[in-house]
Amino acid sequence: MKNLLQYNLSFVDISIRYAIIIALGILFGVTQFYPLIVLAVLVFISAVTGMCPIYSLLGINHASETGNPK
Repeated sequence: MKNLLQYNLSFVDISIRYAIIIALGILFGVTQFYPLIVLAVLVFISAVTGMCPIYSLLGINHASETGNPK
């Protein structure tokens, strides 16, 4: 079984996730649609840890492309 707790995001992936978090925060401020908070927290956890569970399940690893530790 693959180790699901290894880094698999590149710096670009993480930067895009932070931009998504900002966009979700702005969208929540406008719409007051509370499920956006849950989505933003999930994206935030993924960005902070450098690990995406969906990438792990699909076998995608962008970390090695930029020299991030595995």
